[in-house]
Amino acid sequence: MDRLDYAPIVRDVLARYLGFVGSSHTPDLDTAVLFDDHHKTYAIFDVGWQGKDRIETILVFLRLKDHKVWVEIDRTDYGFVDELLRAGVPEKDIVLAFHHPLLRPYADFAAA
Repeated sequence: MDRLDYAPIVRDVLARYLGFVGSSHTPDLDTAVLFDDHHKTYAIFDVGWQGKDRIETILVFLRLKDHKVWVEIDRTDYGFVDELLRAGVPEKDIVLAFHHPLLRPYADFAAA
């Protein structure tokens, strides 16, 4: 059976998130997006200044590895995993990489 190419799904889910939240509400803070199909890496992050503080925050970091979607970081309330499921990615193809590898088998998702 042919495996699904999850890159278009991941890009679409991230684009919908960007449409949902829009750009940063802080004038000196930009929301940057990384869609790297060659390295199968996708991220959204905030960069810039908030007063005297430099901000460099990864909001979401997803990778495609071993025919699965690895959710490395999700610092949002958006529910990227739920959106991936709604878009057709099965639980067995989603790795919650932010969980320790020893804890992953206890979830309904892929351990690796």
